[in-house]
Amino acid sequence: MKKLITVLLVLILSAIFVDGALADNETAVKTYYTDQYTITDKIDAVYDLIKSTDLEVESNASGQISVSLLVKTYDTVEKLGFSSLKVQRWNGSTWVTDAEVTNQYSYTTKTFSYTDTFSGLYSGALYRVKVTLFARRAIGEAQSMTVTSSVINCH
Repeated sequence: MKKLITVLLVLILSAIFVDGALADNETAVKTYYTDQYTITDKIDAVYDLIKSTDLEVESNASGQISVSLLVKTYDTVEKLGFSSLKVQRWNGSTWVTDAEVTNQYSYTTKTFSYTDTFSGLYSGALYRVKVTLFARRAIGEAQSMTVTSSVINCH
């Protein structure tokens, strides 16, 4: 019985410490909730090119979701932005893309910012935003990563 309790305790403690640790290149996500259905995910990553990503998703009007994205790199890059930004709705079993913007970039820069408001969405539905980021140095070195926001309720 003591062995069983010891084994269970070791497994529980291992799960806690493994869950809390971040591996190399893994992102840390901070989520903020307000009564206005506003979420900000700040992802600070240790990558070769992309330094940090701030993704803010909010719904302040019926059937609308606003997205604000700020990406920073450690050094000036030749191309920075995203290949795809998807506004996705949970339909009860899977994520369905209700709106998408593609290929938005800035050139010879250390920062990229993008804002947009998407209308005609389902009021009361759960939404998230999924962005595939891209950065490339002039020497050809490139990085791509996908960032997904937390889920919000659309007004």
